[in-house]
Amino acid sequence: AAAAAAGVTVDCASNETLAFDATSEAGFEALEDEVLAPLKEAGVDFFWIDWQQGDGHGCAGGPQNPTLWTAHVRSTDAARNGDDKRGMTLARFGGMGAQRYPVGFSGDVKGLTWPNLAFQPYFSATAANVGYGYWSHDLVGPAEDAELHVRWLQWGAVSGVTRLHDRGMSAGPCAADHTCAVDEPWKLNSTYLGAVRGALRLRTRLLPYLAAAARGAWDDAGSQMLRPMYHDFPDENDAYLNDADGHYPQYLLGPSLVAAPVVAKMDGDPETGHFANQTIWLPWSESVELASGRVFGKGRWSMDAGLEDVPVFAEAGSVIPALPGRNFGLGAAASLQDADTIELLVFLGANTTSGAGTVYDDDGSSTAYVSGDCAWTDATWTRTEDGVDVILKTRGVFSSATKRDYVLALANAPPLTSAVDGSSYDGASLTLRVPLKAPGLKDGDAATTSIPLSAARG
Repeated sequence: AAAAAAGVTVDCASNETLAFDATSEAGFEALEDEVLAPLKEAGVDFFWIDWQQGDGHGCAGGPQNPTLWTAHVRSTDAARNGDDKRGMTLARFGGMGAQRYPVGFSGDVKGLTWPNLAFQPYFSATAANVGYGYWSHDLVGPAEDAELHVRWLQWGAVSGVTRLHDRGMSAGPCAADHTCAVDEPWKLNSTYLGAVRGALRLRTRLLPYLAAAARGAWDDAGSQMLRPMYHDFPDENDAYLNDADGHYPQYLLGPSLVAAPVVAKMDGDPETGHFANQTIWLPWSESVELASGRVFGKGRWSMDAGLEDVPVFAEAGSVIPALPGRNFGLGAAASLQDADTIELLVFLGANTTSGAGTVYDDDGSSTAYVSGDCAWTDATWTRTEDGVDVILKTRGVFSSATKRDYVLALANAPPLTSAVDGSSYDGASLTLRVPLKAPGLKDGDAATTSIPLSAARG
């Protein structure tokens, strides 16, 4: 405290309260260097900025907002001190320009109700209209409605940021009768907990895809990882169907996925096999549901979703990099370089003959990627008369790169016509898994794997 006070020339002997002044450079540096620096050294990665919007704290309000300026200082503090650690913060909306300092926090949920859940996907998607791609919502459900709790967490699992938070609703009058909305999904019964686990594992499984999508959005400053359908399909009338009331609750997630989280209540008891119905619009000539492998044509579709269903659709033929679908623990490593195996998911349609996707690598924590210390592994596949050819090619140079294994997971595929070492075929899901030849780590290195298949099936 004495050091912080010295930074703003206050006499500690007076026991004077130090008022936060967002316009004081000395005050900010004292806060960062004397108060917060020890917490960073103890392992705190980022801070949550809360309750300082509008005017006050030395700011006049309007464009001069303490939230925006605090987010700027907090996000750039490492660079000020010559540290290459990436800047990140969690902050309320500080006005236009705040999108430069993710992650955003949308404020407390007005109420834990189905209409408010239905509003969340619309909120996040339309935020991309002003360049805000990383909104963070309180993911929580009321103690008295486990179904709503599950759906809220499922939506978060396919949103830009997954953050469970009970927003202080764990105390107060509700504590006496145990009705507080405490976000402890592990206390749900096995039916609901299984649905939550499935959603969070889906999120973890998609981390390589999301990492590449995030990098793609950074490269294309006019795009966002999570965005409305009309960003990519502006001439399609149906791309504008999603609204604040939860109609067509869908959005694009990265280059090749449409997520349509369930925001409607089921028509009966979730534990006795009932469904929630909602209508979606699929923009591609062929889309494939990740969970089932079902192929859908372009247009509107009425979907019945069980409790464990988190509807996500891939453009047929696209390559979706993913962590292997084994029973991995939640909480993946900070860097995807720690993943020794990446699965490349390809969902065949009736007419798909080629496709592409990419795996992106950097160290996950520093700004070295800005100067080019990063790499991509581009994956392309093409149907041939004898099967499928897959090419993996390295682009860029990542100084910490290590060799990893790649496995092609080809859904809606016919069996092999001849044996391939290490391959497997799941007849129930019609999914063929084949190990691929990995490219070298140098820019331009490539490897081709030819997979013999019977007559290609869609």
